Amino acid sequence: MTRLAIGGNLNFDICLIDVDRPPPHFTVDLFVILRARYPAHEFTFIIGADTLMDLPHWQRPRELLTLTRVAVAHRPRFQPDLGELEKQLPGIGSRIEWVDTPLTDLASHDLQRRAKEGLPLRYTVTRAVADYIRENSLYT
Repeated sequence: MTRLAIGGNLNFDICLIDVDRPPPHFTVDLFVILRARYPAHEFTFIIGADTLMDLPHWQRPRELLTLTRVAVAHRPRFQPDLGELEKQLPGIGSRIEWVDTPLTDLASHDLQRRAKEGLPLRYTVTRAVADYIRENSLYT
């Protein structure tokens, strides 16, 4: 679906490192591999503000913060408790970059629910992805 979503856009490319390695798949391990493979690159991990508060509970979150910066997109009706986050992961504030994006209250579970209920996916995914989901009866 990712190939379909970015098809024809030369600003994107697909990296299959996470797909081609054996499980378990922890984000921190992906960045360990990326840093080893591309030592001259600086990486930025993009997440939503809702996910930010879960970060302390991820696999080796302190190590993850040494491997990448974290770009955080605001989410409607969600204000993370940065003081609490700093208590759990000291120094995280210096690793976060807030990203101004259009506030969209749409997450993957919303798309899955819409597909399951037979609702249109227009304006949420590309037409090619919506067709793929429908043709392969995904999430139903």
